[in-house]
Amino acid sequence: MPTQKSRLVRVMPEEEIFGITGTLPYATSIGRDWTGVEIHRYRVSGPSDTKAFRLPQLAIFLPHLDHPCRVRQEVGDQAMIKDIGHEAVTIAPAALTRRASIERPHELTAIFLHPLVFSDMANAEIGVHYPEITPQFGIADPLIRSLGMTLDGEMRSSNPKPAFYVERLASTLASHIFLNYCAPVYREMRRLGAHWTKLRRSIAHIHANVDKPLPLDHLAMIAGMSSSILPSHSIRQWGFRRISTSCRLGWKKPRRCSAMR
Repeated sequence: MPTQKSRLVRVMPEEEIFGITGTLPYATSIGRDWTGVEIHRYRVSGPSDTKAFRLPQLAIFLPHLDHPCRVRQEVGDQAMIKDIGHEAVTIAPAALTRRASIERPHELTAIFLHPLVFSDMANAEIGVHYPEITPQFGIADPLIRSLGMTLDGEMRSSNPKPAFYVERLASTLASHIFLNYCAPVYREMRRLGAHWTKLRRSIAHIHANVDKPLPLDHLAMIAGMSSSILPSHSIRQWGFRRISTSCRLGWKKPRRCSAMR
């Protein structure tokens, strides 16, 4: 049995890894000076059937298969069965109860992304630090597969590139996942137009300072827009009835401003 002190993984105790997969990774990134990303490579015996488990961080699983293999996955109350090929990608968000079974032996790359990798971009886009990512099972996403295999190669290389290179790859991977697999509310917000993230900063400032003077020039500065452009985008995208150059805000509907007097 693995010792309590973790030598091969940081993201979770080795006993938990062993309990899920029946083995420990034969290659990991623990010896690398990388921040925000941890990579494991496993040889999993088969047929295999994991116990129910939860992951502490979002993980991307890349199976290595010579030909398609039947895989069953359960996430919460939902069970899915697919024939998984060598280009498949699975995205497993943190904290969801899951289990998986596969018909034959295989190798698997697991890439764990720390929540902080998502934090800055999510906070800038939707005002939250920990976005809700929708689980994906056995999908075809060539970009994730390519970035993941590059990270896997760096992890196993005897002469890896500098840490900043790997960390930029991990950040690009997180950006792609956030953009394409975030919960539907984010996709709805994106439809508001190209300026909605800028306007959101002004809205946050209005909410925090509703009882204070709110000059249009100051709101425009916060949004990174000119005072002549801000009113038109506000009316079209956020439902503002009127914004003038005077200084105080009155509320008539939740999250909408009726006038600045």
